[in-house]
Amino acid sequence: MEFTLFYQGKLKAKRDINNKQFIRREFHNQFLTLWGYDEMRRMKDGFIKYEFKEQWQIKGFKFLPLVTNYNKNVVQLNIFILWPEPPGSIVINRGDIDNRLKTLLDALRIPHNADEIPKRDFPGENETPFYCLLEDDKLISKVSITTAHLLYPLEPDEVKLFINIKVKSTLMDFEGKAYASAY
Repeated sequence: MEFTLFYQGKLKAKRDINNKQFIRREFHNQFLTLWGYDEMRRMKDGFIKYEFKEQWQIKGFKFLPLVTNYNKNVVQLNIFILWPEPPGSIVINRGDIDNRLKTLLDALRIPHNADEIPKRDFPGENETPFYCLLEDDKLISKVSITTAHLLYPLEPDEVKLFINIKVKSTLMDFEGKAYASAY
């Protein structure tokens, strides 16, 4: 399976649970569309019926990740980030790219505990289940990052980014072909 997520907004280098949750919500809204496709609906029904794990329920949120240890999938991420500053200045002026990447990767996964969700934040309308990409960021098998100077004004710390996501099965037959998903 392959698809692309889009985000425009702040991508902070410092630890900021509000920023991570905002990004998580932006992706949740895109996952609403993805999970609405017929083939995904069958998979979702199986998850909710059999595998809606207790650890995926945090502070009133019932998270439903696409990629889990249970379904034996991993993801490859090809991230294209557009910055409003010339090459090189993002590291000097606005924070390390590695810390921004950590913010992004954290936003793609289920929070590990209630401390990773803002104190006064609870599920809104259409947020049960709350869709995300990953049960855990350990399920990322490859990350590729390309950055470019965006010739368009944005606010400080703001970016436009595209994440091309390839979901791959880790189950193989004896000929090296991936098995179909369990759902």
